[in-house]
Amino acid sequence: MCLFSVWTFHKADRQCRVCRSSKWRAKSDQASHGDRSESRGHWTLREARARYLSENGFDDDGGQARNWVRIKIGPVPIMFPNTNGRRAALLPHDLHHLATGYDTTLVGEAEIGAWELGSGCRHYYAAWILDLGAAVTGLVLAPRRVVRAFLRGRRCTNLYHLGVEADWPEQTLDELRERLRLQAPHERQGAGPT
Repeated sequence: MCLFSVWTFHKADRQCRVCRSSKWRAKSDQASHGDRSESRGHWTLREARARYLSENGFDDDGGQARNWVRIKIGPVPIMFPNTNGRRAALLPHDLHHLATGYDTTLVGEAEIGAWELGSGCRHYYAAWILDLGAAVTGLVLAPRRVVRAFLRGRRCTNLYHLGVEADWPEQTLDELRERLRLQAPHERQGAGPT
């Protein structure tokens, strides 16, 4: 579903250490690190997903209509069929990217895969298989980040369990994060004893 590249893995390591913003957030957030007044949580999921798909070079439908999926691991392209099971998991997976802030680099996909495994993929067998492959790859490349994502997922729920509501496009990112029992990335980083 998402493009994997060893080259983008190196880029992911240079992500902001202050706010831990992901690649797509960093492009869309023009505010400085200290300025959190313009939160993206008020965006509707329709707006956020459209930006996410556009900024990551994905089709407007997220790849639903394609018969084959092409991912790239380093210079090696891999093709596999876009099964109905994968199509069913695609929208929840994209919305999980938005809610968690994990990007679409190789490590970001490993993080979202570990998070989804931690929160459970229920009967989405394609998600179990793809997430497991991504998480295992991530354990080699960035073990701490992947384990942290898995543990974060254990404290959350996800859309594989809750389902995607019919009015999802009009919900906001903050509403989705609340529904998933998830904090925004910058809230996690700044959280401490009060």
